[in-house]
Amino acid sequence: MSAQVEAQRPGQEPSDSWVVSLLPKRYRTRERALLLKLDLLLLSWAFVAGLTKDMDQSATTQAYVSGMKEALHLNGNELVEFTTFFSIGYAICIIPSQLVQTRIRSSLFLPICEIIWGALTLATYASKNAKTIYALRFFLGMFESTSWPGLVAIIFNWCTWQRLD
Repeated sequence: MSAQVEAQRPGQEPSDSWVVSLLPKRYRTRERALLLKLDLLLLSWAFVAGLTKDMDQSATTQAYVSGMKEALHLNGNELVEFTTFFSIGYAICIIPSQLVQTRIRSSLFLPICEIIWGALTLATYASKNAKTIYALRFFLGMFESTSWPGLVAIIFNWCTWQRLD
């Protein structure tokens, strides 16, 4: 940083960044530019998290019709049961996960749950039978139940009415 930028007063327009010059005038203060960057980071994370969760749901169906049925010798309603076990885990944990987020910082809790969710999703490929997938889908539902409500809570707490003015 240059000495000129360090000497600026809070709320004064920064002059050293070409990125700042691309922003509308209302975002040209350092504080507003920082808030915009944080908004973009948070909303990008929410988009990617939602997209990967949706892809996981459709990937199970695609894998089932693309060879998983034959490879694991599935013979009936296993695909429906995969979704059912996922839904049971999701339903059981959605409220407790929100209560936990009131005690543990969301900035720690949500990423940890996302990492565990990702590891469980990756472990699905190594499943040797339907019972293993039932267990994995149940735990995937548990850890996915933290994602959407947690992101919504963060966004609602982050975007206050004063910021929207």
